[in-house]
Amino acid sequence: MPTLRTIFIYIIRFIRSIRCQFSQSTANCKNYHASNPEVIANYVINNVTPGAINSKQCHKCSNNLHSKGKTRLFDAVAMSFSIESLPPSLAKIVQRFQRATDQKRRYEQLIWYGTKLNPLSEEDKVPENKVPGCVSQVFITAALDDGKVTYSGDSDSQLTKGLVGLLVEGLNGLTPAEIIQLTPDFIQETGLNVSLTPSRANGFYNIFKTMQKKALETGSNN
Repeated sequence: MPTLRTIFIYIIRFIRSIRCQFSQSTANCKNYHASNPEVIANYVINNVTPGAINSKQCHKCSNNLHSKGKTRLFDAVAMSFSIESLPPSLAKIVQRFQRATDQKRRYEQLIWYGTKLNPLSEEDKVPENKVPGCVSQVFITAALDDGKVTYSGDSDSQLTKGLVGLLVEGLNGLTPAEIIQLTPDFIQETGLNVSLTPSRANGFYNIFKTMQKKALETGSNN
């Protein structure tokens, strides 16, 4: 029979091992998943929340940190977010919204992005181009030209159309790999996250995820 002292030592060692494992795993996951397009593409396909890691999808991490499902291991990445980490086109958009002094100005800026969208033909307004989970009707198309993705989109809601225009402006001209690696955390830097209703904020996320999926599809078809 082990003595109380032995049991205590085992417990201390176990706690230390867990702490080291968590620290190492977080670093490994952050570096591996944030830089590996194939793994991130897997998240996009399976509709995993950006920054979340699922045990069934993670073949890099073999420990038990993912055994309970989605774990926010990218929180450290979000905390260290900087505009410099964004593609130039998206960084420019964030900076424009940061210069807006109040909610009204942000809405006006958002609506302006909607007016910049090219008209979407009725032939493109088909179920496979419709964004799921949106209260408004939203359609997104994507094409690959010389390795760069070109989006088009439309919505029957003025503000949602602005969100589409914002993302089209920010993501057009990027490669599929660049688009897949992005997370929607930048919306917090624009201030729009506190201005939008919960349904529109959810709509933004669904539009973003749809655009990532379409970028992945264009890359796999070429």
